[in-house]
Amino acid sequence: MRNLTFAIISVVFFFSKEVNAQYEFKSVDTTKYYQFEINYWFNMHHFLWNEAFLNEYRDSTLLDGTLSTADHELFREAVSYYADSLVDKDLRFDDYMADFKKWITSANDMRKVPESFQSHFEVLQQFDDIYSTQFWPQHKEAIEQNYQDKKQLIINLEQQFWDQISTVTGHYITDKVKVDLVYYGKMTERNPRNLPYTSIFPTHVVMNLAGEYEIPGTWIELLFHESTHSLILTNSHFVSATINDVAEIMGERPPRGLWHAYLFYFSGYVCQQLLEEQGIEYPKTYMEQYGTFGFYYDALDEHLPKYLNRVATLAEVSKSIMEAIYAKWED
Repeated sequence: MRNLTFAIISVVFFFSKEVNAQYEFKSVDTTKYYQFEINYWFNMHHFLWNEAFLNEYRDSTLLDGTLSTADHELFREAVSYYADSLVDKDLRFDDYMADFKKWITSANDMRKVPESFQSHFEVLQQFDDIYSTQFWPQHKEAIEQNYQDKKQLIINLEQQFWDQISTVTGHYITDKVKVDLVYYGKMTERNPRNLPYTSIFPTHVVMNLAGEYEIPGTWIELLFHESTHSLILTNSHFVSATINDVAEIMGERPPRGLWHAYLFYFSGYVCQQLLEEQGIEYPKTYMEQYGTFGFYYDALDEHLPKYLNRVATLAEVSKSIMEAIYAKWED
């Protein structure tokens, strides 16, 4: 049995014959602030969900090779289950999918399946032999290599990043952030690219490999961005509370999602500086590359650096930002 190249902890489970025992199903590695995991079953789940999504919305497929007739039929059966039962359930926001993610990434014995997930997991078990031989070796190798390529950079940057982001958000993390590394992320009708996603309380980040970004450093920025969601909430904590307070004094409603735009800008700004200090040219942050919150960006870029460089308060720059946004709405 081949060991994972990066794991300092490797967890191996011996299943009943209904569950393949020819591979390690989960491995774990840690840095100061992160616990990284690679989970076989969670990766298979993403693979089938993304295939069903592409079939449904893009008339496309993830297959880049050929399967035997028998294997292809089993593949279609698994994808059909996802298409019929799961593809309309968002991987992050749907209650069932959130509960399934929590279980499948924390389970220690895959023979003990909660009743609510039994039908679903039976589909994964039926697809097990095909995924473990036809897809997983390539997926696992790519995930491991991506992690190995970035691990030292994460270690070099994480302390400075968390020091700076904690200062500007006014909140701190107390536990390591759990990060599941997957080959395929999540998609939406608006954006069929593979993307990372996060749940909080506790923070659990799902970082993808497929669709690697053109500008080196973008994956690192997204890792840091996703792992800081709990520091800025829509209705509480320092940053969101400041936005809400300033908007109330102005007699306006806070621009939708402004708290999230702040978080993108904060994490991008800090990462850009830290990456360049490491000798990595990073000319455009994620917001600039993909036009994220593009309607707000000019106002953020004009005013937020004053706060980040500690020459103005968050309330002062938020007032200027919202004035610019409201004026743009009126034009």
